[in-house]
Amino acid sequence: MRTDEDLARMMGEDTAVGLHCYYWQLSNYINSKGYKTGIEVGTAYGGCANHLLTNCNLERLICVDPYKYYPDMPGLFDQSDYDRLKRQTLKRLDVYQKVDFVWMDSKEAFWSLMRNSKGEYFDFVFLDGLHTYEMVKWEIEHYSKLIRPGGALIGHDYDTFKEVKKAVDEYCKPIMLETNLWLKEL
Repeated sequence: MRTDEDLARMMGEDTAVGLHCYYWQLSNYINSKGYKTGIEVGTAYGGCANHLLTNCNLERLICVDPYKYYPDMPGLFDQSDYDRLKRQTLKRLDVYQKVDFVWMDSKEAFWSLMRNSKGEYFDFVFLDGLHTYEMVKWEIEHYSKLIRPGGALIGHDYDTFKEVKKAVDEYCKPIMLETNLWLKEL
């Protein structure tokens, strides 16, 4: 079981493990396109969301994450770790007026967004949730329907997980921004 101090330290390790490199590429791309609305699937520690909300002129970011235990997430050992992580991520991001949280898995969140969107489309969707072939393929096929024309479907871990690469390659020929970051303009 992780302590609150462990999780706070882990939240601050994005820079130590190099995640900040793709955060800057992502925010630079979003700013270059003038995007104002987006969805992040897979918020976890909130590092990417925090970066986007701090460095982009977003009017709305929807953060999707169920915060349910699954064994593939490194460093978290049980549901109580996820419960604490959820509280800390909420505290980290709740300072932004323009963030909405959807505490559901990706499929539930998609159907909820479809029901409640009233025809609203988003400028971008950033996929960084489960990294299985089946889930990434499903998310690409479905979440792309929530993106307005001229928007972008963006993801992470392209070169890290074979299953992510396979799903992305089957759907599109991405424009590679950097290792592990992919995008398809719609």
